[in-house]
Formats: sequence, C-alpha cells, structure tokens
Amino acid sequence: MISALEVALLVMVLDQPAGVLTCGMESESATVVRCSNGTSAIETSERRISFNRGVTVEKTAKGDLVFSNGITATRTAVGWIRFSNGTMARTSDRRTYTFASGHVCETISVTHARCRTAPKS
Repeated sequence: MISALEVALLVMVLDQPAGVLTCGMESESATVVRCSNGTSAIETSERRISFNRGVTVEKTAKGDLVFSNGITATRTAVGWIRFSNGTMARTSDRRTYTFASGHVCETISVTHARCRTAPKS
C-alpha cells in the first residue's frame, strides 16, 4: 500500500525541492497522495506508483527502484542509496530518511509526511 512517506521520498529524488515539502492522504486507505509542491501520486499496482507528471516508479521483487525517466539507484557500501541524478539518501529508522543535501523526511502521522532542512544539532 502506498504511503505519504514513500511518495515524499520519491518527490525528493525526482524534484529535489528546496524548503519544506509535505505530502498527505485523505485517509489510511486512500490510494492518492498529494504534495505541497503540486505533485500527486497514485498506486497503480502493488509495486508501481504513477505521478501526475507522467513518471512512474516501480519496485522490483528484489526491492530495486525503476524510474520511467531513466533515473537509476545503487546502494553504497555504507548504506546510502545513490541516485543517478546526484541525490543520495539513507534511512535513519523506519520513519525517517536523511538526504545528503541536508534534508530529512519523516512520518508525522499515519497519513502525512514532511521533508525539511534537518535541524542543526
């Protein structure tokens, strides 16, 4: 099932937005996620998400991501996912992802996620 966090992460890869990005669903059973940058996504099959801009992202049986626009992803030896467009991300825990750009994406409720510049420690 599609999640707001999953869509937020993919939007960060596709658009590399600056500032705050929020994504949300109307309910836990919703199949559409809408984001504050105008992007929306729908789960078109168990492993495929289609975005309103025409890009689809499919998860293979091995968990790899296949982007219809040609973006590829590889895992580094130290746990980062490196995307061919220069974006790099890693999981901090099941609810939080960190980007090399300094952004962090996190689940803020069952139906909503937020990406923002990581707070200074």
